[in-house]
Amino acid sequence: MERDQRADHIIVACHHPPFTNSRVVSPSEESRARFAEPFLRFNKIRLFFSGHAHAYERFQVEGKQFVVSGGGGGPRHSVRANLERGLFQDAFNGPELRFFHFCQVASHGRALAFEVLQLRPDESFGAVDSLKFP
Repeated sequence: MERDQRADHIIVACHHPPFTNSRVVSPSEESRARFAEPFLRFNKIRLFFSGHAHAYERFQVEGKQFVVSGGGGGPRHSVRANLERGLFQDAFNGPELRFFHFCQVASHGRALAFEVLQLRPDESFGAVDSLKFP
């Protein structure tokens, strides 16, 4: 796919997060070795989605975006929002107890747009994080 001129962007997904600051689940060394490390070597791969942690987190590693999205239901997980020893730098500056949410990805010609929409108390949704890829 890296050489295929018909593909401008590639998105990767797996269940267990290679990076997370969850207070409930740990980052997966296996996901990091089998998926995240190869992911970093390809130019067209833009986003890496994982779940398992019931929170929203976003990590930038070597210029690539790793998103943890587990905020669609179930008990929400708190994350370590302040950097503590051995944790990852979360690019999203949110509260420790993250919100219910969903992610939306859209293609606009050759560009890719990513957005996270938070469930608000009035049951509407509002964007809380976004990225654009040329």
